[in-house]
Formats: sequence, structure tokens, C-alpha cells
Amino acid sequence: MLNYVRDPDAKTFMMLTECGLTDRFKAEFPGKEIVGTCILCPYMKEIQLADVLKALKDPTPEQYVEIHPDIADRARASLGRMFELEEEGKKILQLRGSIAMTS
Repeated sequence: MLNYVRDPDAKTFMMLTECGLTDRFKAEFPGKEIVGTCILCPYMKEIQLADVLKALKDPTPEQYVEIHPDIADRARASLGRMFELEEEGKKILQLRGSIAMTS
């Protein structure tokens, strides 16, 4: 998100994230209009990296999430489309000379 906000052509952004990130962007980019919602999630502040690693390496039964195959297929298609749109956006920005391609 940080790199996207740095885009010199874009002036207004809507941040749908926690308060801290929105406030950081407002401070770092005073020339940009950052519109954000301030949603403070108390659970996010409790998460520690070591706990995430433990859950990934050795999850407990209550840490498993089962997703119906139909829903998983639709979610996979949505994620695929998001990556396609990212690539299309990079091509547009490259044509406009806004970014240098690194791949």
C-alpha cells in the first residue's frame, strides 16, 4: 500500500484499514488526501509473530478453518482476478512512465 500511495499521479486514497496505518500515511504524505475509517481491532493488537508461526507449524484443532469447495473456488477465482488486475495496472503505469518494471 505504501508504494501505491507514493504514486506521484494519484492524489486521493481511501484506506480501509486500522487507524495506525491511515494516520501514518497522513503524516508521511501531507500532499495526498487520505480518507480512512478508523477501525481499531483489539484482537490484532494481541497477535504476536511467534504465535502465528506456532499456529502455522502445529495448529490446534480450533485453528483449522474448513471452507466449502464451492466457496474456495470462487475465492480462488477472485484472488486470481486481483492479481490479473495488478499486472494490468503495472502495464498501464509503465506505459505512462510512472514506474520502472523490475521483472
